[in-house]
This record gives sequence, C-alpha cells and structure tokens, in this order.
Amino acid sequence: MKRHALERAVEQTAERYKLFPRNSRGIVACSGGRDSFALVVALDHLADQLEIRFQVVCIDHGLRDVRNEVESVRRMCSEREIPFTNVAVDVCSEDGSLQAAAREARLAALQRLAREQKAEWIALGHTATDQAETVLFRMARGAGLRGISGIRPRRGVWVRPLLEVHREDTTAYLEACGVEWNDDPSNEDEGFARIQIRNRWLPEMEGMFPGATQRMAQSALRLQELNKWIEQEVGKSLSTITVERSKMQMACDLAAWGTLPQALKPLTLQRGMEQISGREIASEHVERVLALARREKGTGHADLPGIRVTREYSVLRLQRNFSPSESAEPEEVFRSWEDIPGAGCFDLGTGFLLIEQVRRKEWKGTSAADEAVFDWDQLRGPLGIRTIRPGDRIRPFGLGGSKKISDVLIDRKIPAAQRKQLRVLTSGNTVL
Repeated sequence: MKRHALERAVEQTAERYKLFPRNSRGIVACSGGRDSFALVVALDHLADQLEIRFQVVCIDHGLRDVRNEVESVRRMCSEREIPFTNVAVDVCSEDGSLQAAAREARLAALQRLAREQKAEWIALGHTATDQAETVLFRMARGAGLRGISGIRPRRGVWVRPLLEVHREDTTAYLEACGVEWNDDPSNEDEGFARIQIRNRWLPEMEGMFPGATQRMAQSALRLQELNKWIEQEVGKSLSTITVERSKMQMACDLAAWGTLPQALKPLTLQRGMEQISGREIASEHVERVLALARREKGTGHADLPGIRVTREYSVLRLQRNFSPSESAEPEEVFRSWEDIPGAGCFDLGTGFLLIEQVRRKEWKGTSAADEAVFDWDQLRGPLGIRTIRPGDRIRPFGLGGSKKISDVLIDRKIPAAQRKQLRVLTSGNTVL
C-alpha cells in the first residue's frame, strides 16, 4: 500500500533529525485540532516502521468548555487502540499573557507525565505554517538570531514531526483518512498578534510571493544549523573575555573583546547581559552597550531593563539591577542546554562546560576533579544540561546500583541553597 505524502514527510523528518530512538515510547499531545489529529493518525500508521509506542494526552486548561474536543480525541484513540489520558491543569496569569501562562502549564504537565511514564519523547503538532508565523512574529519584535531561527524539530524531549508539512497538508491528509477534527475557536481571535499574522500577513505575503511560507520555514531550519555553531562560538568568546563573574555581575575585558570576530562581538555581550539580567535583551539595548564598549577611553554607564552596564576604562561591568519589588534572584534565561549537538564550549550561566571527543587510544586518563569521561558509543539520545529534578538518580562508579542525587549531595554536605545552582549532564533521560 502506497503511503500518503504526509506520512512520507513525517518519516523523512523523523530520520533527518533523529526524532525517535528505536524501540522507544513517548507521548503525543493532542488538542483535537487538525494538526494534532493528523500527527496522531500519521504516527499510528508509522509506529511499526519507526519502532515506537505512544500514548495520547489531552490537556484541559479550564479556560473554556473542551468536552467535545476531549471526547473526539478519546473516541479516535479508542477506535485505534491507542492509550489515552486527559489531564486538567490550573492556569494562573496575574500580570502576564493568558496564552503564555496556558502554554507553560501545558508543557509542565506533559513533562511531569513523561517523567512518571518514563517516556523518552513528547511529540507536538507544530507545522511549517507555525514555523513561518513564529519567524515573522519574532522578527517583528526584534528578536536576535536565536529567536528568528524559529522552532526546532527536536529540543530535548520535545519533537515536532510535522515541522516540514503545512496546515493545508494536514487538512488534506485527514480528509483522505476520513477523520473529523475540532478547531479551537480561539485560533480565530484576532486580538492575538499571532492570529493576525496567520489570517492577514501570511495570506498577503503568499499572494505577492507564492511559496513564501515554505521558504520562510526552510530558511528557519537552515538557520538553526548555523545557529548551533554560533551558540558554541559565543560560549567560547564569553569565556575568553570574562575576567570576573558571580551570580549578580560579570566583568569583561574590553581588550580581549576587541579581538573577537566582528560578528561575535554583539552576540557575546548580549549573551552576558541576558545571563546577568535574567531576561531577553532587545537589539536597541545591545546597540547602546556596543557604543559604550567601542569608546576609545574613559568611563560611562547605561541603565537597561534589569541591568546596569558600566565602562570602567578597559573593563565592561554588567551588574544585575533590580527594584525593591523584584526578587534579588535573577531568573535563569539559559537554564539548560536541551540538545547538545556534540563537541564544543557551552555557557551555563554560572560557568562553562567543554565537551571534547577523543579516540580511545589517544586518551591518557585523568584525575582532575572537574573532568569526567564517558564512552561516546554507549550514550543514547541527545546530551543535555539541566537543573536537578526531584527523583533524579545517578549510578556512581563502583556502587553497583543507583542513588538519589539529593542523597549524594546531602552526603557531600552541599547546602540546600547551593543545590539549586547545580547542573546535571544527561543522555536521553539518563543522568550521567
């Protein structure tokens, strides 16, 4: 039987970006809309070939009546003998975007369930159309290179098998399969900027430049590959120019900064400012700091959202600036690296991680306290760096079993306040 074009596209995307480890199990998030329905049906048809098992999860945010959508997903899963779970979440948004709060609650619930079920991946139904919308939205807001590279096919446990197909493709696929779906009415509310981009901007661009959506989505994916290398180079550059750092401030050597490649100079300062301030730094604020750094001599300062940048002759000092109403503890913008592509220098906010691959015959052993060695061939899935989670376990060499990381830290007499700053290195779902 000949496969539908959408299924072939999903299979190719899964192979190209290594979305699914063989013999793995995961979670497919399904809202009842056309894209997530198409994702469930396609993965059900491809499950044997991809060697995967999965359950479908519906999230009820409690913001409107979704009983019809949940029932339609439940019915589809029952007909296809796919395990189904419905999870209710509380959405709190006192001073922020309700959409953003709902998204955070949804993702947190899916992550909790994945840990409980030992799922290795969580599949979301984002399409190439969503990718183009995201690129336009972020460009309009003045996002940096990392932002305009859009949505990744894989980021840690999150995978997006539909990222190279369009919304029109998912509609045609469901119609061909005889599957009915429910569209979220909030997706037509033009009070949201994204909906205006979807309903107005993209159609107008397609009218002027047919195929614009596809080209933007493809450009974002190409930019992501370039951005992986750039992120590593920025990490190396920041470690090179940093002469002093703590949680609340960082001092950069302007002479060393001046020797960096021109393209890395603004990105390196932006990365440092975001780490210290705990928030994204817009391009216009980066320009102010660049002007300060490029002065031939003297002193000066710039007060920016969440940070004061001071030039002290040959040193540029970045210092967290918070009002009495703010917490003195900055939010960690770079909380984790969820998909380490391989060797490189990675900036953790409180230090740097250097990953090198060496041949077995070239390795001379190590006794350094800040080094660890692993067999690369035995690692599974993407490497990642993240904060410690409740229940995390590690298998110390020679123990013959596993032990809770919290117990290891207690044994080492690490104060509770310091434990929050520690990171773990992961391989798939395993803590190394």
